[in-house]
Amino acid sequence: MSARSEPEAWAEPGHESARTAKDGGSRILKNFSTLTVVKLASDVFTFVLFVVLSRIFGQDGIGQYSFAMAVTGFFALFADFGLYNLTIKEASREDGSLAEAFGISLILRGLYSVLGLVLLWLVAGWLPISEQGRTIVLLLGFYQFAYRLTYGMASFFVAKERMGVAAGLEFALRSVTAIAGVGIALSGGGLVLAVSVLPAVASIEVLVAFALAVRQFGAPRLRVSPAALIDTAKRALPYGLSGVLFQLQSRVDVFLIGLILTEAAVGVYTAAFRVVFLLSFLTYYAGVAIFPAASKLFADSPGRLQSLYRDASRLFVLLGVPAGAGVAVLAPRLVPLIFGNGFAETVAVLQGLALLVVVTGAKNLLSFFLMACDGQLERVKCQWIAATANVLLNLACIPLMGVMGAVVAVSLAEILLVGLLLAKLRSRIGTPEIGSRLVPAVLATACFAAPVAFMGTLPLLLIVPGAVIVYVAVLFGFRDVRRSELMYAVQWLRVRMAGNGASALPS
Repeated sequence: MSARSEPEAWAEPGHESARTAKDGGSRILKNFSTLTVVKLASDVFTFVLFVVLSRIFGQDGIGQYSFAMAVTGFFALFADFGLYNLTIKEASREDGSLAEAFGISLILRGLYSVLGLVLLWLVAGWLPISEQGRTIVLLLGFYQFAYRLTYGMASFFVAKERMGVAAGLEFALRSVTAIAGVGIALSGGGLVLAVSVLPAVASIEVLVAFALAVRQFGAPRLRVSPAALIDTAKRALPYGLSGVLFQLQSRVDVFLIGLILTEAAVGVYTAAFRVVFLLSFLTYYAGVAIFPAASKLFADSPGRLQSLYRDASRLFVLLGVPAGAGVAVLAPRLVPLIFGNGFAETVAVLQGLALLVVVTGAKNLLSFFLMACDGQLERVKCQWIAATANVLLNLACIPLMGVMGAVVAVSLAEILLVGLLLAKLRSRIGTPEIGSRLVPAVLATACFAAPVAFMGTLPLLLIVPGAVIVYVAVLFGFRDVRRSELMYAVQWLRVRMAGNGASALPS
């Protein structure tokens, strides 16, 4: 493999498929930028709703909300059960009509949703929570199922790399529910009334998503054989099991804190986790943008897939390391600014969870590459080991260490999962070769983190941009970084400013 950066290799005169590769890189940059900008804006609205509910209803109220989200998120998996990732992977390779796949998806999701809602209703009656908490669980359960239905129809747009439609659907849902929920909460409405907005808006969103999908891909073919439904369900099973294990690993800490400790403790923990969740999902959006292209490359051009894997991993190191360090250093300023003085205990929790900005981000990226390499079964095995470890660690650590026990447990489990995913990918596309980026990332991070730690009197609006400028300035001192990742950043800006894929890679 050439030592030059991938943009240079792709644009090399005489390269066998230089133009195709260049266009592919342009699409990935454009898709990632679209998903990142729109979906981050969506997450900001959700985050604002979370913050307002935290400030108005306190640790107990936000604890009820977070506990309900954790419980319902698990049952809502039945509305999808692997169909989302299976659709993206297979539809991205399909050049013909999607009418049958669309119809099968709708039928299976309808059946799964009925089953999931019945199970949630039965379980809700047994949960050791207040009546208000139980009502919130049922409301958010309906919201989660409706959201998953919309999410499923959006997967066809993602598969065909029409990211703007998929991201736009999510933005509409998140923004409207957040604005309405915040308005109700600020006007004196109760927590139940504020939460009830979510299922109401999500129900309308399902109809909008269906209309858009029909307009783009045609009416779904609903007359399909039972054999076709069973076959699709079997092929989606590994992805579905992966989703269950993901929820088990990512939500079991909140669930066990609520059962072992208190709803207020859930509020302390989830307030910190929301900050980390917002940042770590950047790599999830990157993975979604890469997934269709990576799936094609695995079948057609393994060498280019290795290059994409290498470049994406290096870029992640340069972004993830400073982001995690920044959260840890700024936690004492961020928590009271966002959630108010009533969440003082959240500072230490956020500092402990800052490591997850890096670790969970790596997990997201590696998971999408492993699925693109047809390694969904291996991914499930890795998640099963990590999820089991996470449950056992939480059961052992929470009674001994309280909320910080959950921090320790989830961090160790996520590190274990990253190691397992790396091992599985090594046999398919090699190692990510990130060593050459660790030194610049750590050095540049130290150059901004140390001064930031002692700038407590300056406003964050000055500290954060200043830290970014220092970080980028230090990276400019490294030739390889300057000629590759920083060049990618420049081209990303060109894509956003131009509004199309032209000249998205260096030539």
